[in-house]
Amino acid sequence: MSQNLKLDLNSFESYESSVLKNLNSILLNHYDNLSDINLNKIKENQTHINKYCNFSELEPITDKDINILDDETIDISKAELAILNGEIFWEHTAAGEATRLGLGTKYLLNLSKFSIEEIIKHMQDEEINEIKKIKLNETEDEFKNKIIEIKNKISKENILKIIGKENIVSQNISLGNRHMLQLAFDVSKLAEKYNLSVKEILNKQKNLIILNEETSDEILKQFIEWNFFGFNPKNIYFMIQKKFHGIKLENGTLQFDKSTTKNKKLHNHGQMLMQKVHNEVIFNIDSKNYKNKTYLKSEQFCNLLEKHLNLLSYNIEDLNYLNSSIDYPSLSLALELADKGYGMIMEIVSNNPIKPQKGGACFFDKKLNKVVMIESNQLSQIQNKEIIHLNKNFNNYPNPSQIFKKIKENGLPLSFEIKTSFDETGNPTQHIYPCCVQGDSNFLTKTAFVMRKNLKSISSWKSPATTPAAIKAILQQDLQENFTNFIKDIKTKTLTNVSFDNGLGIDNSLKINNNKNSKHNNHDDKQNKKMENKKINELIFKEYDIRGIFKEDFSEDLVKKIGYYVGLEIKKIEDSVCIGFDCRTHSIDCFKWLVSGLNKANLKVINLGEVPTPVTYFSGYHKDTQCTSNIMITASHNPKEYNGFKMTIDNKSFFGKDIKNLKDQVINSTIEIEDNYNCEKFDITTPYIKMIVDKFQNLKNYKKEFIIDCGNGMSGPTIKQICAKLNLNYKLMYEKPDGDFPNHPADPSVRENLDHLIDELNKDDCELGFAHDGDSDRVYACLKSGPINPDILGILLAKTIENPKVIGEVKCSKVMYDTIDKLGSTIMTKTGHSNIKNVIRENPDTSFAIELSGHIFFKDKYFGYDDAIYSTFRILELEANGMDFEKEIEKLPKVYSTNEEKVKVDESIKFDIVNKFIEKVKQNKQELNYTDLIEIDGLRINFENGWGLVRASNTSPVLVTRFEANTQEELENIKTKILNILNQII
Repeated sequence: MSQNLKLDLNSFESYESSVLKNLNSILLNHYDNLSDINLNKIKENQTHINKYCNFSELEPITDKDINILDDETIDISKAELAILNGEIFWEHTAAGEATRLGLGTKYLLNLSKFSIEEIIKHMQDEEINEIKKIKLNETEDEFKNKIIEIKNKISKENILKIIGKENIVSQNISLGNRHMLQLAFDVSKLAEKYNLSVKEILNKQKNLIILNEETSDEILKQFIEWNFFGFNPKNIYFMIQKKFHGIKLENGTLQFDKSTTKNKKLHNHGQMLMQKVHNEVIFNIDSKNYKNKTYLKSEQFCNLLEKHLNLLSYNIEDLNYLNSSIDYPSLSLALELADKGYGMIMEIVSNNPIKPQKGGACFFDKKLNKVVMIESNQLSQIQNKEIIHLNKNFNNYPNPSQIFKKIKENGLPLSFEIKTSFDETGNPTQHIYPCCVQGDSNFLTKTAFVMRKNLKSISSWKSPATTPAAIKAILQQDLQENFTNFIKDIKTKTLTNVSFDNGLGIDNSLKINNNKNSKHNNHDDKQNKKMENKKINELIFKEYDIRGIFKEDFSEDLVKKIGYYVGLEIKKIEDSVCIGFDCRTHSIDCFKWLVSGLNKANLKVINLGEVPTPVTYFSGYHKDTQCTSNIMITASHNPKEYNGFKMTIDNKSFFGKDIKNLKDQVINSTIEIEDNYNCEKFDITTPYIKMIVDKFQNLKNYKKEFIIDCGNGMSGPTIKQICAKLNLNYKLMYEKPDGDFPNHPADPSVRENLDHLIDELNKDDCELGFAHDGDSDRVYACLKSGPINPDILGILLAKTIENPKVIGEVKCSKVMYDTIDKLGSTIMTKTGHSNIKNVIRENPDTSFAIELSGHIFFKDKYFGYDDAIYSTFRILELEANGMDFEKEIEKLPKVYSTNEEKVKVDESIKFDIVNKFIEKVKQNKQELNYTDLIEIDGLRINFENGWGLVRASNTSPVLVTRFEANTQEELENIKTKILNILNQII
């Protein structure tokens, strides 16, 4: 195969156009006329068309053909000096938008999100799917025996032998972030080795991160959230590798099929090399706003490369670099070979014995009399198991501007692959995808191939088979000495950079100093002292839970103490506690710290994993846990930077005075609590799902469609299984838990957060929708016309219960209280899930309780706690039993009301403001002309034709108001009078 035309690399558009010309030329070398063929014909011959031009001249390599690297004898000081001087350009290749692991996008893949059981099940399924693809003449029994053999081989016992330990709780860090942290950690260790400033040495490093279009925003945001991993933001460069539409062949003409984005795919590493030379594709981002990008011209990037001795390109899937991201022996040899004129250094490894793969294969080309690296699709019929040596995908480019200029001048050859994709209607079809032959970069410059004296096998995480090795590497990474403290330094900006470098210059004055008496940057001591002296924010201890901003309000020391002192309270009742946590990115950190404190209190800790809040509550009623106390790590609907704890002891809410006493204990404590993550994993989700399915057998096979907006909160995976087992006609929106809540805030009480669901209802042929909050204890029901206010929903639910006894809170409509009182009875109480659960306990004949924010607490046929999942099916029952929601609502008295309206105030004075407001209202009774006041929670002021409420939120720095009246005019009048008084105070 040879390149027929020169690719035009002036821009992506010209490059795209020239790709068609090149592929057309390649095909016309094999077919007289493209009009007479189709893609199936080309697919039959693609291995022949792409075959390496000297394929018949290839033979296995021998030691004499390559450079041998002896790790033990090579002098690594040259590499160390180059790093300390900032002369290495690190290229972090993370563009792959998907992974063959089937567990998520490579960069964002986070193993802490999966239990060992889920991983094993996934590995088994992948292996079983492989044998299903191979059509053999087997009996059904033989096939079943193969599956049994696979499950015996991929068992928990065998996997744990590889991993080396039973407890596999890892830090909540994605694969890509782990690689960046490891690089920063290793650079910092090198700086400390020579008693140099960690900040200054990190500041010198330059990084290029290759991203893809789908996940680029998410990864850019993570760089900001991780404070650029301690590097200088000006020195972190990014490139978004673009995807090509598939190419179709119509009437003998090749053209990109732009009918749907479903047929777009990345090329390969070679396409990345080609795109790098385009103008203005490399960029920096603002350190606070990832959308503010500053692009470099091609010449600027080339000048930047010229200032470096070496560009080191590696892929995040390589497990070796999770524990030591800097290969000093390899880098030192590359710098030595650079002095001999080499422009590219490739390391050769042996194929993976667990799962052989193709990749870039290395052979000796007898015709060229040299070692070459050949692409997968150039290897004709060679099978994976026949390939002995592979390129490690970790390449050094000494004098990196040299290869940059040569690629810009010559480009790389094209090959192609025909793959299945999708047409505009979503049906599978086939397209041609061009593949730049990255291996040909070793023909553009003098290339050295290096092999270790002790040859290593490839250690890439490319298949489920290598997942146990990945788990082991991740756990070993977490156990590195001071690694956890280093992560804290990054998160708390202790290692934010000095700014003596403009991002394009290099300080070449630094030389290695072995003087052990020189000043040492003891950042660990400084950080520990900083955390000790940091005053605890007492405002996180709220009325019915603990909630605050993770980085600002929750330190490791604080959370450990919370766990310890709550643990002492639990110890008075029982010897164990169940812990669940939500999908927030820092929940696993809170979990580990909390567990350490609970272990200090000598409790048995039962780890429920990542679950919805009501599933954690359910653990207190499930006989197999033998435990009535639980803690849920969640900040519910609060923004992603928040976290917190909802606590239950003896199935009673831990709130009010309990939390106040806890606060006093924690603030005054000097106890030191060591790390102790010992816990016992328990599957509570399976029995919870069975319980819900059993309770709603009357809904089984109900065919009317409904929609649930899970809000990227915790309900999606659980409710999906329930709906499937009941064979319901459902649609889920934003079902995947994501602690960044990318689609909208997970707070259904805010009207605009329901727009996505209501839009979907109006597009679809269904009448009823549900929106859940972040931790799945709140639900809003919606019709095409809009949401049903929870207090009105309370009336509809009460109508289906004989002699209902309903508890409402101070924000609920007078219509609710009046209507339900005609059917049964009501109680008005203060807002707050813990308080309401307490009132339910005092009134055991309660049917249900309801909050305007969407909490529904069913005691009728249930346990009396708030559960969005259970409540969803109780509401669905209303429709299934023939209720017409619109008609029932029309029968109710017509009133005019506002939604909850929030007024931002300082957290520390919100209750004082309410107290002053109450006093002021009492002083102005004659002017306001109200009939009575209710001081259950804030102040509810009743008028002859309506009412108004002002109260302080227990979870957020806001005052909450609500107004209702018989006419719009009266509503505006009441609202104006009350807000006038409130404005005088705030």
